[in-house]
Amino acid sequence: MKTLFPRMVLSCLTSAAVLYAAVGTHAAPTDGFVQYSTGFYVQNRTSGCGGYSDLGGGHHRTWVCAGEERVEMRWDNWPTQTTDNQWQGDVMFDSATQKTCIMQIKSNTGGEPIYIQVTTPGTMRNDASTVFATGMANTWFRLNSIFNPVTGASSAYINGSLKVTRNYPTSARDWYFKNGTYNNGLPTGGKSTAEFRNITHWIKSSGGGITGFKRIVARHSGKDVVVEGASTADGANIFQYTYSSGTTRNDEWEIISVGSGYYRVMNRHSGKAMVVQSASTANGANVIQWTYGGSNTNDEWAIESVGSGYYRFVNRNSGKVLDVLNSGTGNGVNIQQDAWDSGQNQQFQLISIQ
Repeated sequence: MKTLFPRMVLSCLTSAAVLYAAVGTHAAPTDGFVQYSTGFYVQNRTSGCGGYSDLGGGHHRTWVCAGEERVEMRWDNWPTQTTDNQWQGDVMFDSATQKTCIMQIKSNTGGEPIYIQVTTPGTMRNDASTVFATGMANTWFRLNSIFNPVTGASSAYINGSLKVTRNYPTSARDWYFKNGTYNNGLPTGGKSTAEFRNITHWIKSSGGGITGFKRIVARHSGKDVVVEGASTADGANIFQYTYSSGTTRNDEWEIISVGSGYYRVMNRHSGKAMVVQSASTANGANVIQWTYGGSNTNDEWAIESVGSGYYRFVNRNSGKVLDVLNSGTGNGVNIQQDAWDSGQNQQFQLISIQ
């Protein structure tokens, strides 16, 4: 039986448990990458024993039984096939799981450079290589899998520690991620179960990365995101305006990581943060500047690639995106938050500045 569940989209706004505490100050595998949004559908090729369950809050479970093929979350093909792409997620499998692949980087024409397999209960290896972890059953761990089709370099990390490196030359350009339970020879009566949560997708950053001093330029208008009147006061409005390259620098921003894939966006002139007014979660809520900090997260943003060098800004508190009102192209058009609709008035270029 093959069941294709409705296509689902993840915003990649993580509420991940911070598993990197165990690795101290070492660089995270996602350093130098930016998140992007993508979707998946479920491939259920079982005879009725195996299945998939959406447990809510980005938490998923798959299972497969002996004699069945697989149940997997099949993610969309990568939007950019010529650089490093990365899958990150928290994973747990039970003590009965064995002879089962739980995550792979896949091309229908090029194979699988990363093929994370539970061999005997609790043990893990990549493809048919040496076991790199034992005693892993019934324990949540962070898995990062990376591949660059151009260079052929692939790698995998467990809880921030490098476990797999593999050179995999290929001319294929139809790569995607899969996670779930793929039967590789379960014994009679066997059943493998895996759970996944906090799944995010990342692409290698270009052009100086996300952080640092930037112009934020609306794709549809070519206008910059600016603090009105070069104000330094809390509550000053933010709108779009032609970039001045002057000395006030109210049209320049410093983007600073706050961890877990979120950033604060600080006006260079005022030192105030880009904020959704009154921590509103409503469409059309105004965006202003305000002193950073406090109990709300309306002053923090996920900055996610939408391809072609553009990004969307997703407010951590509301899940809504930065939006130029009514797709206006003139100077002084207001900046607000709204639900994501893929419009170019919700997409922004980041231009590095000194």
